[in-house]
Amino acid sequence: MIFQPFLILIIKPFWFLKSFFYYKTKYFPIASPNLKLKAASARLYNQLTELLIEECPLVSIDLGGTLMKLCIYIPDKYLFKVQQQFIHLFQPQHSFTSHVIRGKFLFFFFQQTDFNMLINFLNVHNFPFSYKKELRCTGGGAVKFRTQLLERTNFDSISQFDEIQSLHKGMMFLTGLKLKNEVYTLLGKAPVSCLQQPHRLNFDSRFFENHQPSDAIQQKINWFQHSQSASLSKYVYDVSWLYPCLLVQIGSGISILHVTQQNIVRVDGSALGGGVFLNLAKLLTHCEFDQLLKLETQGHASKLQFNGAQFSAPIFQNEFAKADVVAALAEMVSENAAQLACLNCKIKHLTRVVFAGGFISNQPVVQESIQRVLAENGIDGIFLSHDAVLGSIGALLGDGVEFGAGNDEIETFVSEVMREIAKEESEVHSVESWEIQ
Repeated sequence: MIFQPFLILIIKPFWFLKSFFYYKTKYFPIASPNLKLKAASARLYNQLTELLIEECPLVSIDLGGTLMKLCIYIPDKYLFKVQQQFIHLFQPQHSFTSHVIRGKFLFFFFQQTDFNMLINFLNVHNFPFSYKKELRCTGGGAVKFRTQLLERTNFDSISQFDEIQSLHKGMMFLTGLKLKNEVYTLLGKAPVSCLQQPHRLNFDSRFFENHQPSDAIQQKINWFQHSQSASLSKYVYDVSWLYPCLLVQIGSGISILHVTQQNIVRVDGSALGGGVFLNLAKLLTHCEFDQLLKLETQGHASKLQFNGAQFSAPIFQNEFAKADVVAALAEMVSENAAQLACLNCKIKHLTRVVFAGGFISNQPVVQESIQRVLAENGIDGIFLSHDAVLGSIGALLGDGVEFGAGNDEIETFVSEVMREIAKEESEVHSVESWEIQ
C-alpha cells in the first residue's frame, strides 16, 4: 500500500497518452493504403486530362529513325473509334487499360516512309480534340517533321521533349504503376539451386574489381551453361530490385543510359542498331520491313555460324550466307548490344540491364540471344512488356508545367504520384482491335 501513490503517479501519464491517441485516431483517422491509392489515382487521372478541363483523347508521337510510335490516352468516359483502314497499324500487344489510369493507352506504329499515313490518321480522326491544339513529340523526327506537322494538321503548336528524358519518364511511369508482368526476365530449365528467386540475386560488386566470381555469379554462369540448348521462359522480375540499372535502348541506333529513380544519363552508344539490321537485311533478302519481322523468328542463325576451331570457347567468327540470313543479322546486332552492355556494367559497377526499343520488342529470338550473353557474364537481363513505347508515353506526360508544377518540381511530377500508386500491384488488361472499331 505504501507504493500505491507512486504507482498512480507512474501510470497516470500512460492513461493520458492512451486517451489522447484514442481521440486523435477516432476523429482524425489516418488514411488507409486504399484511400491513398485512390487519391493518387485521381491525381494521376487529373494530370493526364489537364485537371478535367478536357476529358478527351490526348496524343503524342515518338518520331524515331525507323518507326513512328503514336500514343493516344483515352479516358474511360470517352468513346473513341478507329477507322477501319488504320486497324492494321494498331498494336494490341502494347496497348493496355488499368483501373489506376482510368482509361486506355492505345498505340499505333507507322514506318517513317509512311509519314503521309500518319498525317491522314490525325486528320481523319479529327485531332486535336483539346482546346490548346498542341501536339507533343519526341525523337529525332520531331525536328525533321515539325514544319510538315504544323502545315498539314490542325495542331497550332508542336511541343518537343528531350528523347532521353521522355524515356526516363515513360520507364518510371510504367514501373511505378506496377502493372502485372510489365517487368520480366528470361530463364531456362535451370537446376533447382539456380531457380530460387533468380531475379533477386544480388551480385558481389567486388567481382568487377578482381574478376573473381561470387557464388551468386557462379550460379548464374552454371545456369547459362545448362540452358544453352534450352528454350527460355518469362519470369516476373521484382520491380523493387530494378534501380539503379542500365537502360539499353535499341532503335535505329543504340543508346546506353545509366538510370536511377531520380536521373538518367547517357553513358555510351553505337550506330550498329536496328537501322543497320534493316538495311543490310533488305540488301541481302530484298524483303520489306513486315516480312523481315516474320523471317527473323523463322530462321536459325546457327546454320550460318562458323566456330573457330583454335578457340576453346565457341566464338563465332562470321555470320553471313532468306530466314537464316535475317536471324543471323539480328543475332549479330543483339550480341553486339549485349557485349556493350556488359562492358558498361563493369565500368559502372552494375548488375542489371534493361533492354528496350522497337528492335527487340516482341522478338523472342533477339531477347534470348541477349539474355544468354548477359547470363554468361553474370548480369541480369531485364525486359519490359511495353518496351517500344517508353518515349511516346514520356512525351504524353510532358514536363509537368501544364499540370501546375513549378520549375523546381518538374522532375518529381511523375514520381510523387507513382510512390503512392506503387504500394500495390495494378490489374492491367490488353486492348484488342475489336474494342476500338
